Formats: sequence, C-alpha cells, structure tokens
Amino acid sequence: MTKIQLVAGPSFTLAGVGNAANYVAGKVSPGELIVIFGKDFGTATLAGLQLVNGMVATETGETRVLFDGVAAPMVYAVNGQISCVVPYEVMGKTTTQVVVEYKKVKGAAVAVPVVEAVPGLFSINSSGTGPGAFLNEDNSVNSAANPLERGKIAILYGTGEGQTTPAGVSGLPATTTFPSRCSR
Repeated sequence: MTKIQLVAGPSFTLAGVGNAANYVAGKVSPGELIVIFGKDFGTATLAGLQLVNGMVATETGETRVLFDGVAAPMVYAVNGQISCVVPYEVMGKTTTQVVVEYKKVKGAAVAVPVVEAVPGLFSINSSGTGPGAFLNEDNSVNSAANPLERGKIAILYGTGEGQTTPAGVSGLPATTTFPSRCSR
C-alpha cells in the first residue's frame, strides 16, 4: 500500500492583501507596494529584495507571488508575510488572480479587485498610523519639534499611486527619472 502525503499549499485571504504603507486591504493598483499575510509560505528568517541584472528579482526565500501568472517583483518574504510590488501588467483589469508559491508549491488563487490607485503614506512606526515618515529638505526627520520651514521641500514616502508617467516597468527601480501621476 502506497501512502500519499498531501502537501498544504500557501494560503491567504483577500483581507490579508493590503497596501504596505497603511494596510488598507482588499484591492490593489498597478505598481503598488503590498503586503500579504497568510500561512504556509515564507522562510523562518527574513529573505530580502535582490537585484538581478538591474531588476528586482521575482523570487526571494523560495517565494513568489503571481498576478494572473505574472511574477511580481519581491521585496521580502518571511514566515506568514510577504511584500511585493503589484506588476504594472494588471493595469486596465478589474480583478486579478493572485497566487502565492512557496518551494514550487502554489496555493489557491484569490481574486483581488484592481483599482486605479490605492494611495498610502508610510508612517514612522511602520504601523500605518501616527506621524508620517517624512523628511525635511535637509534629510532630517520632520516632526513637531523639527518642522519644515515654509517654502522648503518635504520628502514623503508613499505607494499605491497606480500607473505613472512615464509608464512604470515591473521590477525596474526608479533611479534617475522619477515618475509622476500627473498627466501632461
């Protein structure tokens, strides 16, 4: 008699898919940095972002996330939590089938609504609430004790802007021409 061992695949729900800055869950936009919370995926120790030929790798810690079969650029993977960038290829769709793959085992697809933008600003404490992770023009942390002077430039960290101009390319870091959401 042959014994068959069933391998549980990675699993997550729509409520476990959220904006990496403010954790607004249940929808994604092209180019958005997201987190996925679930089970049966990710290594015991944090596996971080890797660059391959100048592009963000689509696998880290033996973990991948697929959007309608398109592998997402991976930011990190750890037991029960993933961060990746939603591929720009979801642009124009109303939903995308998201699959988490760990050690070559794919979990069940979860249908996730696609919207034009899911804006979120990162916070200092990484909780999605409280003071923003904002810098003053001199790169000092903006706070009530260290406010920005009128007329100076503030640096805000955010995600979820949707497709940009020039058009975003999945996995390509912005290093020289920073895209905007402005139509020209």
